[in-house]
Amino acid sequence: MNAKEFRRRARASLTGEYGYALLTVVIFSALSSIASGFSSAASIRDVVSQITRLGSGFDFRLIQANFHPGATAFSLVALLLVCPLSVGLANYFVHLADRNNPNLGQLFQPYRYFVNALVLELLIGIFVFLWSLLFVIPGIIAALRYSMAPYILAEHPEMKPSEALNLSKKMMRDNCGRLFCLGLSFFGWYLLCILTAGIGFLFLAPYLNAAEAQFFNEVSGKNIQKAQETAAAANGFAGTQPPAYAPEGHAPYQPESANQGFANQQPQAPQTYTPYTPITPEQPVQTAPYVPEQPAETPAAPQEAPYAPVQPEAPEVPDVPDAPETDETRPES
Repeated sequence: MNAKEFRRRARASLTGEYGYALLTVVIFSALSSIASGFSSAASIRDVVSQITRLGSGFDFRLIQANFHPGATAFSLVALLLVCPLSVGLANYFVHLADRNNPNLGQLFQPYRYFVNALVLELLIGIFVFLWSLLFVIPGIIAALRYSMAPYILAEHPEMKPSEALNLSKKMMRDNCGRLFCLGLSFFGWYLLCILTAGIGFLFLAPYLNAAEAQFFNEVSGKNIQKAQETAAAANGFAGTQPPAYAPEGHAPYQPESANQGFANQQPQAPQTYTPYTPITPEQPVQTAPYVPEQPAETPAAPQEAPYAPVQPEAPEVPDVPDAPETDETRPES
């Protein structure tokens, strides 16, 4: 699934719910700004007052004398109190992506598991800060790797923060680039918001968070699970399978409305299934062992006589002519 499809699904989930989503983002931003304002005012208030007094010179001892531990502690507590709201914001938008009755109260549900939500946000902030010390790019990669942890904790409040971080890193393996490209796909909206002096970011935030929630459903395997459930329901089978991201020892994800049906709907009788009986294989037919055929005998080739050299013929002796008759040899008459 590409960035265009994530944005399309985000727009579909915001149809008829944009007003409530915008109200949730406004409350989250307001509470975060108030806490940040307290923290910033307590830390730089005296510094600014001394810098403005350039005529009398800058004296650090005056800052130390005007330091108020109570105000600093109050600002720190206020900042810590709003940390779980990040998990609450993820909780709201993941319910919106699932079309599971999103409501404003889901923003404050992480206060039921306040310690886990607080520790998770602190760990994310510490790890991203430490990676940012190396360079900007490692910090961006770390932020992308831990970005799914609030969604995981929102659906599994009993999970330890360290488990949520490890599971987020596992989900984002080979997916950091996809989430980064999803953010870049809103570049035109960013420019338009800058032209509105930053006010447009408030109206763009629901769209961004809804797209990120759709991305979470994709990398966590919930979209595959929904497709399997839809196919099983069409075939008349009940029951769900645990999603791919459910770790061992934790209950699989179940939407809050899973047990809420129509009030007047009659419960269906459970389907009965005939137990599977394995088929006993038939006895194999006894056959004679295989005997390979003997190759046909080929007639023996005629044996040739051993080679004997031809003896040369004796030369013919020429006939010797008879000696002529003489008186001595001539017989007497």
